[in-house]
Amino acid sequence: MKLPYAPLGEEKLNSLRAKFHGLQILIIDEISMVDHKLLAYIHGRLRQIKQTGDLGIFGNVAVIAVGDFFQLAPVKGKPLFVDEPGLDLWINNFSIVELAQIVRQQDTTFAELLNRLRKRNRKTQLRKEDLEILSNCDNGEENNDSLHIFSTNDEVHEHNLEMLIKTCEEIETIESEDYARSKKTGKSELLDGHHVKVYNTCLSATLLLGINARVMLIKNIDINDGLVNGVCGTVTHIARSDKKKLPEVVYICFDDNNVGLKRRKLCMSEPTRLLQSTPIYAEEENVCTKGGLRRQFPLKLAWACTVHKVQGLTVDSAVVNLKKVFAAGQAYVALSRVRNLPGLTIKDFSEKSIYCNEKVFEALNEMPCFMTHDDLVLRDPKSYFSVFLLNVQS
Repeated sequence: MKLPYAPLGEEKLNSLRAKFHGLQILIIDEISMVDHKLLAYIHGRLRQIKQTGDLGIFGNVAVIAVGDFFQLAPVKGKPLFVDEPGLDLWINNFSIVELAQIVRQQDTTFAELLNRLRKRNRKTQLRKEDLEILSNCDNGEENNDSLHIFSTNDEVHEHNLEMLIKTCEEIETIESEDYARSKKTGKSELLDGHHVKVYNTCLSATLLLGINARVMLIKNIDINDGLVNGVCGTVTHIARSDKKKLPEVVYICFDDNNVGLKRRKLCMSEPTRLLQSTPIYAEEENVCTKGGLRRQFPLKLAWACTVHKVQGLTVDSAVVNLKKVFAAGQAYVALSRVRNLPGLTIKDFSEKSIYCNEKVFEALNEMPCFMTHDDLVLRDPKSYFSVFLLNVQS
């Protein structure tokens, strides 16, 4: 994503205007991972769609930003609370509401422990009782069925490959179909190999799968059907045609039975053993300039994930590896994915790996309050509604 903002063409713009003509409120989740460039693009898109020109911030659409700046920062850009001259849409346009009711963790002891870890700086010693609780979670036991959370992609790849070999009798190597525009005909032609350089795509050149492999969907396919980036499931069948490089379809039994329900209803003629599985087809994306395309299944192995991939996720159990933590908030995010202490296993526990970005304290204190305590006392409870967030405290 590059600046200055690149306006949309009329055809795409007209389609978005028809789709969002009634848009009045936009909710942005996981705001800690949004940088100034992305917010500028949201602002630019809304101004174009709502046709407000330079007169309205975010096209006069009310924006509710939900999240916790003590969690993960943007991968490459600056957090929104860090001033960005000439590009700052955050500091002067947003006020703060703190949500104090804990929803994810009902275990008070665990929830209070996580809140202390959330705000811990490098110089503060952990409480004796907190250190004891966390040390007890590093007991050498490991459940392979639990989600494994690591800090780096290399650790994730190593664990996923190990589990693939252990779990799947046969491993399918699925190579993407990469196309390039012919200089002679101007038409797309299938390449023998892969594009050397690709950009802005989630589709991998090579995908390893097998029956019973744990996978994650890595692209929004149908939001209304729950087929969105981040949902997980298990591979139940891979249908191939000998004449094609790619399989016809990969069937996934998603952990949440509601995911893909609409698509499954359209496939009732499938064999009985696949009725609870959702067919996933190859997707196509532009991956480089001058007509470069890639077709591949929007899937990745998911016995393990990086901390960045699981922010916002809630699981019953997880194995958290703290060996290679390299950023503020990583340990806290990883440890707070589970609902209760019995579901948490820690590997390579180190007190040094748990720390926050201390600049967040100052940034939050400087933000104006959207509604003071006195405002709440004076208001009729029937005149407003409640908003709940799964994070421990945000």
